[in-house]
Amino acid sequence: MASGSFNPGHPTATEISVWLQYREWANTAQNLKKKQDRARVVALVLGVVGAVLGTAAGRFAGEFLYGISLPHILATGSAGAIAIAGYVGRELLTPDRETGWTRSRLMAEAIKREFWLSLMKVPPYDTADAGTALRARVLQFEANTGLKRQPAPGPENDPRSSPPEAASVEDYENERLNGQLAYYKNRSREHNTKLGRLKRCAFVLGLAAVLCGLGGLANTGLPMWVPVITTLSAAVVALIQSGRLESLVPLYLDTAMQLRFLKAGWQDGESNRARLAACGQSEEVRRLEAQYVESCERVMAQENESWRVEWVSDEAFEKSSKAVQMVQEAAQAAQNGADGKVINGNENA
Repeated sequence: MASGSFNPGHPTATEISVWLQYREWANTAQNLKKKQDRARVVALVLGVVGAVLGTAAGRFAGEFLYGISLPHILATGSAGAIAIAGYVGRELLTPDRETGWTRSRLMAEAIKREFWLSLMKVPPYDTADAGTALRARVLQFEANTGLKRQPAPGPENDPRSSPPEAASVEDYENERLNGQLAYYKNRSREHNTKLGRLKRCAFVLGLAAVLCGLGGLANTGLPMWVPVITTLSAAVVALIQSGRLESLVPLYLDTAMQLRFLKAGWQDGESNRARLAACGQSEEVRRLEAQYVESCERVMAQENESWRVEWVSDEAFEKSSKAVQMVQEAAQAAQNGADGKVINGNENA
């Protein structure tokens, strides 16, 4: 295969600069996403804690701890947990914060794509003026984004800060394509496993709620814990909705399939490229190489666009927000139900 037509060499100064720009945006997206994930977990955990404390307050109605009313201690803790969960949901889980990390990720992926197209000398980066074209393209991405990027760790702390090198199609496959294939395969498997576990958990919680409700026929204290189970079930639904698990699994699988087919087609055409090279048609071989790289990058760009629609759309965010609100509402219902028991318990004490 005449892959030597890629002009072997190290990344240019512009390409190195663009790669560092990509790492800054990737680091920004990663940090912002961690903050969003932490905020979501805090909101969900506090909602469940509020439901547990509120229900426990009704369970211990009329009892005291060191001379202090135990139900009121638990009810106060429940109210505090639910209030903080509501604050986190309102102030931290907002559309602006959600789109902040998603847009940063999209920026990082767009810049990385241009880096690879330039490194592999795919048009318009196949001329002596490629650096100018690359700088103009990245500046176009950066214009009027309204986003602030964060510095990325240096090479001593993060090997990814150093740009990759690729002097042939084989290098491109090893440094870029194979890594993306592994990413889509692993992420689809991880998401599918997580989705399966969460759905099984939701089923078990639903069954537990029914059984606890039936426990009322035996005059047990089980029915009073139904609001807690309902809150837990709502939290599981919130995790499914906020992670977009059901939509991302087929998206990653489909992208991996398209990339595998492109790679298989390239391997099937090796003999034809060898024949063209032997006939002195190196320019045609070069065109096929560039076409192959551009096709792979286009598939990954399409995945990013589908990912953007899923994460940035108002409908998707509304579903995620509504799922978190369900937890808070269920927790509030548990507390309200317990308040009645506390009052009645104190009156009967």
